[in-house]
Amino acid sequence: CSVISLTLTGCNNPKDVSKSNFERVINDQLKTQKLCVDPLKWVMFAGNVGNGYPVVVTMKVPELDLFVHAGLLSATPSMALPTLSTELNRKPVPATSYALTEKGKQSDEGPPNHRFCYGVPEATKAIEYTEAADFFGKHITRVKFEVGVKGFAEWASDLAVAQRFKVVKPGSQGVATLELTSEGWRARE
Repeated sequence: CSVISLTLTGCNNPKDVSKSNFERVINDQLKTQKLCVDPLKWVMFAGNVGNGYPVVVTMKVPELDLFVHAGLLSATPSMALPTLSTELNRKPVPATSYALTEKGKQSDEGPPNHRFCYGVPEATKAIEYTEAADFFGKHITRVKFEVGVKGFAEWASDLAVAQRFKVVKPGSQGVATLELTSEGWRARE
């Protein structure tokens, strides 16, 4: 009679140096992040931001006009009190009222920021990584990866918006620093 001992080991040890482990760790970190642009940061001193849209501005804000062109905002001529006037007897001046379109409502993050979100990043492929090295007692590696964008909003492809707001496009490259812990690899904050 003979006894055969068989030990099965998992093929996916979270401590292994592998592109699949790195992709998993990076995606665990990225899945909670939204890719957004903030058009209202340009109107802080240009008009009445209040609690989001509509926004009334008394000066030209080209960044808002980009979103009119992309179909997320509408622009309507209006009148408003000047925001930077020191006159006691302020009179209404020509202004523009920017409001969300239906398309804009779909991408608007809502309060408190009212950013336009265009997808969630993901690591579609680990391209290369550095050999894990000791860094102040921790094993660290840097991973270059290809970026995909889940739910990529078509308006983010508008060339003027993409250039002005540095939109992350599918196929772009990202870099993540990962640290080896007792539980496996994790993204460094």
